[in-house]
Amino acid sequence: MFLTIPLLLVAIAASFCISFFAINPDPAWLNAIYTPLLTIGFIIVGFLVLIIVASIEGIGYKKDCVPEYSHKDRMSLSGLTDFVLTLFTVKIEANGFDKIPQDQSFLVVGNHRSNIDSFVLDKILRKHKLVFVAKNSLFKVPFAAPLMYKSGYLKLDRSDLSSGFEMMRNSQRLLGEGVCVGIFPEGTRGKVEGDMGPFHNGAFMAAIKAKAPIVVTTLHNAHGVNNNLLLKVHKVKVNCLKVYYYDDYKDIDPNKLGDEIRSMMLEDIKNK
Repeated sequence: MFLTIPLLLVAIAASFCISFFAINPDPAWLNAIYTPLLTIGFIIVGFLVLIIVASIEGIGYKKDCVPEYSHKDRMSLSGLTDFVLTLFTVKIEANGFDKIPQDQSFLVVGNHRSNIDSFVLDKILRKHKLVFVAKNSLFKVPFAAPLMYKSGYLKLDRSDLSSGFEMMRNSQRLLGEGVCVGIFPEGTRGKVEGDMGPFHNGAFMAAIKAKAPIVVTTLHNAHGVNNNLLLKVHKVKVNCLKVYYYDDYKDIDPNKLGDEIRSMMLEDIKNK
């Protein structure tokens, strides 16, 4: 990390130079390339700033710690979220979120189509205390991993049954402490447009045991975000379909509840 500060200064200087030429494009050929150069310059600056912030915030984190929500680290992680969404030129249309609880924690579920699904939901639910369940490989991503640990994100190793039980216990505990939990019941990204994979209905057990509301959402058009980076605006629509309060589902078998929610989501996905 000893090169970070010099690189940051170089990137800032380059950005200012590019900005100057953008205002005064001379010679003429520079007029055709200053916009891409300006964009690249500010991306470099933004990325290096995030590296610095993530490195500072990551000092002293422990991989084996009990997940605890941290608003400060959540905001740092949200900076990474905003940077990625800007990089991929994502424009979010959120519908129906006025119905979600404002005074209590909830489990939010959605279909899984891309790497930015949790980023989109995090952006929409920024006013709420929120952590996500994430596969263990994501906790090995440089710079992001410390922020995920310190923000209280919940690690899940799908090959380890005990990891699933631990994740459920921590989810239930956080819900009881007023922290919302996000999860994608498919467990992995869907491969077919207009369809969903089977649900792991155990994903709903934390809400059931915590007697917490379940917020059902669907994401549309998220699968194409990886294409045409910086060259095309990607419009991602997110619908909040229904909020199940505890009294609504307490007498429903968890498997039937999961099947009902999946059917509702699938119908919305197919109808767009």
